[in-house]
Amino acid sequence: MSYAANTSMTNTITSDAQFRAWGLAYAAKFASMGWIQTADTGQINWVTVLTPGAGNTVRGYEIWRMDDALQATAPIFLKIEYGSGAAAANGSVWITLGNGSDGAGALLGVTSTRQQVQCTATAGAIPHYWSGDTNRLIVGVIGASAATSMLFGIERTVDAAGVVAGEGALLIFRGSSIWGQQAWNQAIGPYTATWEASLGAMGAAVAPFGVTGLQVAIYPIYHNKGVFCNPGYNALVYENATIGTLATINFNVYGAAHTYFTLGSTNFGSAGRGGFTAAALMMRYE
Repeated sequence: MSYAANTSMTNTITSDAQFRAWGLAYAAKFASMGWIQTADTGQINWVTVLTPGAGNTVRGYEIWRMDDALQATAPIFLKIEYGSGAAAANGSVWITLGNGSDGAGALLGVTSTRQQVQCTATAGAIPHYWSGDTNRLIVGVIGASAATSMLFGIERTVDAAGVVAGEGALLIFRGSSIWGQQAWNQAIGPYTATWEASLGAMGAAVAPFGVTGLQVAIYPIYHNKGVFCNPGYNALVYENATIGTLATINFNVYGAAHTYFTLGSTNFGSAGRGGFTAAALMMRYE
């Protein structure tokens, strides 16, 4: 049920109507990607919920689960909480993974480390890019600056051939000018106690920075479980000056054609590590 879309909306939540429209958009897109909302009691009601009215306040949650062939043996459940960021006007989400739910909003098993994702609100509508399937999702909010942009992505791990596997999930986020990633397993939980503070994409730290002649380097994001995991498909990193920003491009990943959307470093800041200072992110967009 591969799905990709670009919508335009404000992430300002100063009124009840704004908060409801903003949060309901997330729920609608998750459903379009093929994720299944559980029947847990107490989930947020987008008809009656009120805007937070204060900073860093959660107003409710939803629980969604993957719906692929691996869900029966390697279940992944997402708890997403909706509320405000550092300022009351800023729409914000919190994401956590588990391997089930108790029917009343609590995740089961050893969960991933709960992570808030937020950015500064904008008065007008800004682009929101959505891409996902029954076992992955990625959301990119593209403001005019790093402060007004955010992103989070969740996908299953893959094996050395790029085939989706049941080992766990790979998570990335970017919000409040901070990058992070975490590898999570249904039985073990997160491999690192906290989210790593940068993405595991390592590129050239000296000129010509990822380009030679007509060849342009695109770098995978390796997730860490003590050793690097096989990189996933949700996002890749490139040298910002080498590819146009906010453009759709197609190339092979693990030997198969895929479509990506370039976000640029103006919107998200550097996405690399190890001296790779001008790195930019591209999100899967198909």
